[in-house]
Amino acid sequence: CSETSNCLQGEFAEQSESADSYRGEQLGMLAIHLVLATMEEHYGEIPTASQIYCDNKGTIQTFSRKHKRVSATVANNDILRVLRRIQGKSKLHHRIQHVKAHQDDHFDLHMLDLEEQLNYNCDLRAKRAVKNACSRKGERSSTIYSLPMESAAVYIEGEKQTTDIAKALRYHIGKANARRFYADEKIMDNETFDSVTWEDLRNLLQRRPKMYQLWYGKQCSGFCGVGAMVSRWDKNESSKCPNCGVHETADHLNRCSNKIRRALLSDSLRDLIEWMEDHDTDPELTSWLPLYLQKQGHKLFVDLIHPARVKMNQRMRQVGHSLDKIGWRHVTEGKLSMALRSMQADYLRQSHTDVTIDNWMRGLIDQLLTLSHTQWLCRNLTKH
Repeated sequence: CSETSNCLQGEFAEQSESADSYRGEQLGMLAIHLVLATMEEHYGEIPTASQIYCDNKGTIQTFSRKHKRVSATVANNDILRVLRRIQGKSKLHHRIQHVKAHQDDHFDLHMLDLEEQLNYNCDLRAKRAVKNACSRKGERSSTIYSLPMESAAVYIEGEKQTTDIAKALRYHIGKANARRFYADEKIMDNETFDSVTWEDLRNLLQRRPKMYQLWYGKQCSGFCGVGAMVSRWDKNESSKCPNCGVHETADHLNRCSNKIRRALLSDSLRDLIEWMEDHDTDPELTSWLPLYLQKQGHKLFVDLIHPARVKMNQRMRQVGHSLDKIGWRHVTEGKLSMALRSMQADYLRQSHTDVTIDNWMRGLIDQLLTLSHTQWLCRNLTKH
């Protein structure tokens, strides 16, 4: 209050697949509208000239419009439906104005207007809320709940849906079918399947072009253009690897013993180690994971012997056991274990870094798929 200097403030964090900076802006604006609507209902008074300030122009435009109908496919439709209910019940006429963000980067705090100072304080509290939420245990858990005045909500596998539910339904139905298929074909038992961080793999692949996703699907299924497959429909084609001459299946991609392919694998592993060192990776993972990949599946993770004769600690051995159950080839295809994710998440929390476990996992899987895709490109260049 500019007259009494009293201040009502608070912060909260949402942890979900829907959470991002724009949704954070909209949730903050909705919270202000809910507070004002509660005051109106409780006191029966209509505050005049209510001014709300925001540094996000997209949020200002969204909350300045009257929403007669909210499409099921629009993002953050739960927020918009609550806003529509508030607009339908309230007689308040808010004036939402823009305030420039990060003015403290250019001026001393005492030189800023009251609105700019309040915006600076909101930014600090928002960052603190996010960091506190990220530092808590159970980094995979969702904390998204039904909003005040929200009449209905749809949850799939414990995750609230805030946009078109078709995408999430397709994913979870496909995952259930894949789980059953993997078990029937003895690719993975159900326990091992459930230990894979499928969501991290999905988060990466949905950022990749359709043709890249198509290559990935063919490689994982084995129905890609390798010799064993091509020779089935063209009897004149050889089923041998164009580099080393052995019978070529999809499983052979990263196991080729050819000198050129081995050198390419070593280059990819050097890139992986450099990435791990640059992204606050647990030193144990940096030491052992590239070594495991270098063995091309000829040695179990738990049986590795480090060239420097250092011993694998107990937690790393547990992670290694989980990767051995998944399988070397599946690891090169980005199918990593919850145990690995948990180990790295604990390390990031202790490191006080801005790197999040979601971004780290996405980056690691990207490095693994790049390793495999590079081998595929080299194979094709040799063949054609």
